[in-house]
Amino acid sequence: MEPFKILPSYKLLIYTVYKYYVLINEIPTHLKNQHQQLTPAERQAIFKATYNPNLYNNQQSLSTLKIPTKPILPITELKGPFTGAFRYDIYRFITYTIHY
Repeated sequence: MEPFKILPSYKLLIYTVYKYYVLINEIPTHLKNQHQQLTPAERQAIFKATYNPNLYNNQQSLSTLKIPTKPILPITELKGPFTGAFRYDIYRFITYTIHY
């Protein structure tokens, strides 16, 4: 299943190379666009190995993601933590500013 890892407590699939989560239904497109060196059979094998109906699989399914209401420890499988972050509950995302 490398380079993917399941984060069961959040029902997310982590792409460990870049340390971000991916939605199951977006894996084929990601592999096709970002990993053109893979054959269609290799991409299909990766998709089959990572497919799990219990994980978030599309953008709409993310509407049920439980965002922690209290600070949590960093999730080491993901990039971050980031300072200067802003949370937008209406749009369900977090953004941050990079300071150079």
